Amino acid sequence: MSISINHNLPGLNGLILAGGESSRMGVDKSLLNYHGKPQREWLFDLLQPFCSEIFLSVKKVNQESAIKLLSDDPDLGSIGPMAGLIMAIKNSPAKAWMIIGCDYPMVASNTITSLLKARSSEYDGVGFKNSNTGLIEPLVTIYEPTCFTSLLDFHQSGKQSLSRFIQTVRFHALEPHPSWITSIDTTSEAEKVMKTVRYEEG
Repeated sequence: MSISINHNLPGLNGLILAGGESSRMGVDKSLLNYHGKPQREWLFDLLQPFCSEIFLSVKKVNQESAIKLLSDDPDLGSIGPMAGLIMAIKNSPAKAWMIIGCDYPMVASNTITSLLKARSSEYDGVGFKNSNTGLIEPLVTIYEPTCFTSLLDFHQSGKQSLSRFIQTVRFHALEPHPSWITSIDTTSEAEKVMKTVRYEEG
């Protein structure tokens, strides 16, 4: 796939978020099969043409995976997705990071290319505006290295909401296709999406 790339911007790594508790779903969201393979593997394949390296963010390295694992630091505590991003920053602080949660099964190549085309040295990141909240969705997003020091300071001050952090730096908001940032959190929602995807892809 050919897209216009600004070579003055940092290289891009990918982070697939799979460290959530999945309390409402009851099963590991990263293993759900929407597209003919586990969601983590499908996202890996989706990101591969665009990212130098791709990691799977998990709470503990206690599982087998063909994807490189990046585990949370227990000292960070239960701070949600921010823990995964902090560990990604520590792993490769010079890279920009595209993060995608496993609970967004309707992201597509167009989702990623939209974010990539919107990258600019004027922004600390780019993401999609959620029409319901008016905020940028923090888990289908590119974070640039220019915001990493601010993010770590934000965490050190006792805050852990990526949505609130985004409001403190220079983030560019895009209008998404509604399905791209639709989070699937229950088995009934997942079953509905599976039927839709199989119909569209079949």
